[in-house]
Amino acid sequence: MLSHKDVSIVLLVIWGIAFIVLNKRLVTSKVYFVLLFLMGLAGLILPLDHWLDIGTNNDFNIFIIVLFAFLMLGSIIPWLKFDHYFSKVKAIYFKPEFENSISVLMLALIILGVYAILYTLPYAVIGYRMGGADVRDSIRYDSPLPSSPLTTIAVGVGFLAPIYILLFFFSFTSTRFRRFTIPLFLTSLSYLVSSAPFQARDGFIMIPLTYYFLYQVFKGYLPEQSLKTIKKIGKTTIPILIAFLLIITIDRFYVKEGNPWEQLISGTWGYLYQQPYVFDQTIQHQSIFYGIGNRFPLLGYFFGIESTGKLMDFQFEWMFGSMYASFYSATGWSSLILASLFFFFSWTIVFQMMSTRQNFLGMLVVFSIYLFFLVSGLFYLRLCAISITITYLVIIFLAFFLKKYAVVELK
Repeated sequence: MLSHKDVSIVLLVIWGIAFIVLNKRLVTSKVYFVLLFLMGLAGLILPLDHWLDIGTNNDFNIFIIVLFAFLMLGSIIPWLKFDHYFSKVKAIYFKPEFENSISVLMLALIILGVYAILYTLPYAVIGYRMGGADVRDSIRYDSPLPSSPLTTIAVGVGFLAPIYILLFFFSFTSTRFRRFTIPLFLTSLSYLVSSAPFQARDGFIMIPLTYYFLYQVFKGYLPEQSLKTIKKIGKTTIPILIAFLLIITIDRFYVKEGNPWEQLISGTWGYLYQQPYVFDQTIQHQSIFYGIGNRFPLLGYFFGIESTGKLMDFQFEWMFGSMYASFYSATGWSSLILASLFFFFSWTIVFQMMSTRQNFLGMLVVFSIYLFFLVSGLFYLRLCAISITITYLVIIFLAFFLKKYAVVELK
């Protein structure tokens, strides 16, 4: 069995070798390895045997840890394919005859984003007033948002953040779109407001990372002045996001009697370093599963499989073990293997189909959604409401018909 330090060594060795081998193919995905190294490094420099309480023993299985390391590498198989296919592109922008239609789309999304922000803002204020700790206790018994179609729309708009972010970058490709740049940016943050009633922090990580990764894609196509504008917006916004993240973190984790340094690290870095240990304990100790209907609600709906309604018996079930822990907790090894293979190859196949048809605009749309799943998958499985999942599937389906809207200049 392995200690926390042993786990770190195993992870860093595997990921380090993978980085060296794949380095030349990591065009826009190098930062993903930075996240992996941050995840793996913690056990070497922090006393996780005292700081990380997952409610079980601190003995970790080498086979499970190695499996986790390779699963996390498998997550970027589609990304490597995207980089390979998209490396052919010199420039991409909307055809002039479709700019009016795209402008209408941008305006409609901005209106929806404003609605989502205004609708959920009062509940967000209540969430901040209550504080993270009290909110997390209360949502075990009741939702802080009312149950209604209006709520579904407002929350659903937040999950369209990758589309808002993609259109934000496209707004720099035409003077006709520039009036939408700032509104698109502001409304792309609606998820931060709609998730604030739950005092959730994932948006403060996922949205900036999605922006950064798509910036890596677009920086080769946009003029220098546009890149300076994007950097200026980032430098203005990031400190504000960090401030809100710290407010939620301190309120949720700070205890006067505790070690403030430990609480700060656990509430920030701990958001990322707990995954391999939680994944390991999930496989070692979970024997009663949530079922297909709980972890994959759309499949449960189609095949009439109800959620088991399983109670959370272990401390680690309240913690982040990556999407792969969620895959396993559905039915065990079968759901972990099948869901992982589906994640690896479904995106890859879609990118390959898009490349064959030279539908690079559609590929970008699908890639933006993939990024949102990938980044959130570092923490948990993003398959929430059935309506949201269907919306993503519809967008991916429609992406196959976007080729005619774009001008693509190949190298």
